[in-house]
Amino acid sequence: MKFSYNWLKQLVAFDKTPEELAEDLSLKSVEIEGIEKFGGDFLENVVVGEIKEIEKHPNADKLQVAMVDIGASGSALSQIICGASNIAVGQKVPVARPGARLPADEIKMATIRGVESYGMLCAPDELGFGTEHAGIMILDHSLPIGKKLSEIYTDWILEGAILSNRGDLQNHLGLAREIAAIYNKSLKEENILLPEVEAVPSTSAGRHELSLQVKNQAPEACPLYLAQVIKNVKIAPSPMWLQQRLLACGMKPINNVVDITNFVMLEQGNPLHAFDYSKLAQTNAEIIIRLSTKSEKIKTLDDKEHELPEGLLVIADREKPIAVAGVMGGADSEIGTDTTDIILESANFSSPYIRRSQRALGLRTEASSRFEKGLSPYLAEMSLTRATQLLQEIAGGELVGEKIVAGDWKREQREIAVDFDKIKNYLSIDITEEKFWQILETLGFEKVETIHELSLRIPLWRIDINIWQDIAEEVGRIYGLDKVAEKALVTQTTPNTPKALYFDQTARKSLVSLGLTEVFSYAILGSDWLAKTKMLAHKHYFEITNPLNEYDYVMRSGLWAGLLKYAVENAKKFERFALFDLTKVYLPSEQDNVPSKEEKHLAILVYGEDDNEGLFVAKKYLDSFAEKFGLQFQYENDYFDDKPYKHPGRNAIVNFSSQKIGRLCEIHPNVLREIDIKKRVWMAEINFDALVDDAKNIEEGFAEIPSSVIFQEFSRFEVSKRDIAFVVDASMNTGDLADSIKSMAREIISVELFDEFKSAKLGEGKKSLAYHIVMQSAQRTLTDQEINQIMKLVSDHLVKDFGAQIR
Repeated sequence: MKFSYNWLKQLVAFDKTPEELAEDLSLKSVEIEGIEKFGGDFLENVVVGEIKEIEKHPNADKLQVAMVDIGASGSALSQIICGASNIAVGQKVPVARPGARLPADEIKMATIRGVESYGMLCAPDELGFGTEHAGIMILDHSLPIGKKLSEIYTDWILEGAILSNRGDLQNHLGLAREIAAIYNKSLKEENILLPEVEAVPSTSAGRHELSLQVKNQAPEACPLYLAQVIKNVKIAPSPMWLQQRLLACGMKPINNVVDITNFVMLEQGNPLHAFDYSKLAQTNAEIIIRLSTKSEKIKTLDDKEHELPEGLLVIADREKPIAVAGVMGGADSEIGTDTTDIILESANFSSPYIRRSQRALGLRTEASSRFEKGLSPYLAEMSLTRATQLLQEIAGGELVGEKIVAGDWKREQREIAVDFDKIKNYLSIDITEEKFWQILETLGFEKVETIHELSLRIPLWRIDINIWQDIAEEVGRIYGLDKVAEKALVTQTTPNTPKALYFDQTARKSLVSLGLTEVFSYAILGSDWLAKTKMLAHKHYFEITNPLNEYDYVMRSGLWAGLLKYAVENAKKFERFALFDLTKVYLPSEQDNVPSKEEKHLAILVYGEDDNEGLFVAKKYLDSFAEKFGLQFQYENDYFDDKPYKHPGRNAIVNFSSQKIGRLCEIHPNVLREIDIKKRVWMAEINFDALVDDAKNIEEGFAEIPSSVIFQEFSRFEVSKRDIAFVVDASMNTGDLADSIKSMAREIISVELFDEFKSAKLGEGKKSLAYHIVMQSAQRTLTDQEINQIMKLVSDHLVKDFGAQIR
């Protein structure tokens, strides 16, 4: 959103440059993405002039010769020929001096019908101020003669990125409050109307000559709708100050009524709209807030016709929609040059409905971009009062009856209990209680004290404040998050990997050492495969709502079906094998198709053993695994399990600590034929999680790190390497020598032997050793002098203590 620097200075007295203001706002309120200059450099050569004399042009009936004081050195007046009829002696006007480069032309001294002209009196559009060209721009009479217009009308536009929860900042008054809080200033209330608006019960405009009724048929989409009938409005161009405010913010002036609605939106924050009363369906005019019906049509102000889908929020009269609520008005009810009576709308529309209309119609406007972030209905009240005041002052309008109120919104200020010490500690800032309350009061909060507690009354325009942490955020950002004290963590903890993780890792290694091959099965299975293995109807599964494909959409609740897939592939290549899978299964709720529990299971598959040997092999794997971790399983035959994927009479229950944790069985021959496996298959599956607490013999990886071990930060400075070679007695231990060298200086971080040899030249009982010595400091990069000193220390030590001969 665009914010005018000059406009903000009119609302708050601060002495910061645009760049300084942008930096402070970005740190404490709104991120300012850019700053642009408004008002061309050509204004540098346009000055304030005062008309002293006017005479008719001797050779042209429609031209006049004006003598203008432009404050030049000496007393001579500038003679300027002008064709406008609205000039008069004593007026202050903009004068473009010879040499000035205006957007449309360069001003030169000229002779017009035999009379010389030294400049040009400028119309508003010639200076980039609006579109009016009917007459010369008349300036404020208090402006000093000769003052450059660049010093008067140059502005800087701040482009702000408003967060989605701060709809209250989409206007100059909202941002001015933030600036006042940042710089501890007060709003200049004399420069803006801040009305205390009393709520009015829903009613009609009464039996006036211009009657109006409002029916809100969609209160969930429109919590508050305000309307005011105004008569005898005189449509004309807006005053120059108002046009300039709009232009600075990127909006095109149209006429005084439309411009006032846009100006109030930029100032107060709530979009408004004006309807031409005469263009509504007559005989007791009626406005209806409702949802569109299928195939309704509306021609919007951009001259495009839209076919509305069902369910868009619209403003309608008795016959048809006259506006897409909160987005754009209809062309059939727009304000024209002949408009005299209007209906002024100020409403609060729910953001989801606005976003729906934007998407459906491909329309995004200044109004909809504000409503989509969410606004307080209170802003609608403020904006209506401000707009009616300006319409009376500028457009000469007369109010007809009281404003009409329709909607469920009630003006109730919320309160939140506040504890100063709690918030101060929460933010870790050193703030006085006086400063704490000063920040909140400048932002519009009101302190409420009772016998039992201290509360804050939330400003009506702040719908984003709901909990005490929101209050803390307000104080923290205005006070300065850069002032939050740095606090290092004081708790010292020893890293400790959970026992379950080490058990998992050790178990996998143990199973591999027993001769099993680990597989990694996919958690999602296809219903066709489950049907083939006879497991679809006899196990609980839950289905994925949005599967990757139409075949695989069932989450596994056991591991057997997945392991059998691997058995099919391995059986094509191997006569005998044993597989295991250790991973999670997903158990569904008994009532709903949702996962209620995840467990880690261990499954074992044995293939190719003769006769009944496979069952004992599978059991042996389980028992060997259990023995490794100090566990013991018990088995009991289960003659009554008639699941079609199990061989009848050849299955058992696996128990641990008198609890059932799994099963061991042979797969039914019918299943093996269905999936094309030729030899017998035995499988076991147990609940791995049930064993964690009792598992032993995993201390090797699970041992806690001693508290004496301290982590030392790695140095970020460059390492230096040197080599040293020397001759010592052959009996010397090379490791002891390396340790001794390393102990000579803390900068030595490693010592590595890279060469050792013996020869007759060295002498009997002698050997030559060569070491790499790596040095590094934790504080700085070592200098050559420091490195040489360390190496001398090492060599002296070797000579003195070990009788070494340095080579």
